[in-house]
Amino acid sequence: MKRLKYLIPLCLVLALSCSKDKTEDPAVKAQRTALQNTEAVGIYRNGDALQLFDKTEQQLVANPSKLTFCIQDDTGLKFVCLQLESMPTDGQKVRGTFTDNMGLAIGSIEDLELIKFSPQHLWFWSDNMRVGFIFPRIGM
Repeated sequence: MKRLKYLIPLCLVLALSCSKDKTEDPAVKAQRTALQNTEAVGIYRNGDALQLFDKTEQQLVANPSKLTFCIQDDTGLKFVCLQLESMPTDGQKVRGTFTDNMGLAIGSIEDLELIKFSPQHLWFWSDNMRVGFIFPRIGM
């Protein structure tokens, strides 16, 4: 009985340390949570929308064989694209390359992870860059 009073708090500590979200910084954690709670397709940085998809003036393009997601204007002249090195599985971090001609200048991302998915959308996040992406699951 004496050991039981120590066993319960120990189990609670172990359970909390094994939680899925390992983010320590409260600001990053809040930004990550905010991204998971939105459904608007687009690119986010530091919790703010950088580029949201506008279906009246833009197109969504996905190339499953190249793991590429793009938002471009109807003429195809202005674009933002994310190309993944591989499709991440739960908890796995992958590299991604972001290219655009709209001045977003995100570049290479070393720690991109799939933080949420649904039949319609994929949510990607980078703790280091504080950048998030929500893209439709077109062909993925």
